[in-house]
Amino acid sequence: MRDSNLLRLLRSLSPTQLNSLRRFLSRNYPVQNQLLQALQKYKPDFPPSEIDEQKIFQATFKTQAFNAQKLNACKYKLKSIIEDRLVMDELHDNPLIYQYVLSQTMASHQQPELFHETNQKIQTLLEASPIGLDHYWWELRQLIYMEYSPATLGHSPDEHAQHQLLEILEKNSILWKLLFNIEVLSKGNYSNDTLTEVPFTKREALRLELVSQTEPVFKLLNQLFLLFKTVQPESFFYNIVVYFKDLSYKVSFLAQVVIVRYIGNYAINNYLQEKEEYLPALAEFYEWALDGHIFSTNKPFSHTLFLNIFLCAVLSESETLKRSLMARFSNALPGNYRAYTILMCKAYDAFHSEAYDKAYHFVHEVRIKGDLNFGIRRQSILLRSVLMLYLNDQVDVEDLLNRTRAYRTFFQRNATYIKSSRINLYLNLEYFISRFVKILLQPERTEAQQVQKLILELEQEACLAKPWLLRTLQSEYVKLISP
Repeated sequence: MRDSNLLRLLRSLSPTQLNSLRRFLSRNYPVQNQLLQALQKYKPDFPPSEIDEQKIFQATFKTQAFNAQKLNACKYKLKSIIEDRLVMDELHDNPLIYQYVLSQTMASHQQPELFHETNQKIQTLLEASPIGLDHYWWELRQLIYMEYSPATLGHSPDEHAQHQLLEILEKNSILWKLLFNIEVLSKGNYSNDTLTEVPFTKREALRLELVSQTEPVFKLLNQLFLLFKTVQPESFFYNIVVYFKDLSYKVSFLAQVVIVRYIGNYAINNYLQEKEEYLPALAEFYEWALDGHIFSTNKPFSHTLFLNIFLCAVLSESETLKRSLMARFSNALPGNYRAYTILMCKAYDAFHSEAYDKAYHFVHEVRIKGDLNFGIRRQSILLRSVLMLYLNDQVDVEDLLNRTRAYRTFFQRNATYIKSSRINLYLNLEYFISRFVKILLQPERTEAQQVQKLILELEQEACLAKPWLLRTLQSEYVKLISP
């Protein structure tokens, strides 16, 4: 069976949701229930390559002859049922969205009294809810519907309402410019996007300064914007972390996750620029976030963030962070990425435990297509593992040279998608490893001197995994000069 939206949806469902779906189908949709039972044998990953359509058809339609069109129609119906139930679950779990849909229903049924009643409930929910990135947008939408909907019995907004609209419009404009600009700046060191910052008007800049004094979300985002845009002392970063921790309980889950990602991006970028003091601080921050302050086990978890946290735990030697992340949140990973994400984590762990053969084996199994982030991580661990295997006499030099060529080809092929300075960082890893191998292949009397010169050259250049590569070269230099 080919991969499909049905299989992707099934991977995304929790065991509780799958059981609930099965009970619902058994009462209302017996054919789709048979299909689900047949597919459930392949949970939780539902690998397309292992699912035989003819066997699935036989389990669903029993004695009937195989009919691909009939099976496809049944799969489509099951997908639609799952989508409907997920929408209903969302309405049940999010009273704000439920009341909004209800208010629109009352308006379309020309029930102005009920329309006003539901909108009043929306206003009460907004006032009581944590402030999120969509909070101000909800306020704007709510004000527009209250003033301009036909269900308001045709009255036009008065001057006070128009001033409210202007104020909330400006807040939304500033908020989304802030988020857009932080996103552009935070990706500026590794993404080759041509997007640039959107400047604030003088009026917006003044409004941002005023709003930041009274509304914590604006203050925090403005500080993050300044952190990425301008050179700030290290203490500025730590003050943002402390302020976010104090503020986090007032902020919605979506806003929390976005801010965690920005803080992580900034610290990781500084670590890659050889500011290793950011690493223990980031590990402590991630431990705090996982300890019930931000993340919960019943919400989806980004595979990229998962990898960043795990690698941070490995590099900072935090066994607590590693165990907590893997034990509590691996099941929250997206179904399409879960297996490969866990394999990559195992590769990181094995590599930094000097089990290079295991690291190579794990990362070699990661064969996800079309994901540049995974590709970059995979190439780095493959090249570094093969180098260490070569130095330990476990692979031939030809294997290492083949790996350097594959690594270089990968980054040259993807150069248009990665910022040039970042490409140089990646390619320098291959350049110095290739130089090192050539030195080792030369007559022994010159090896030590040339390795020493290579170390001095590497110390002056930006390079991926530079501290690790320096340690490796220095270790080999010591061996070469030892009697």
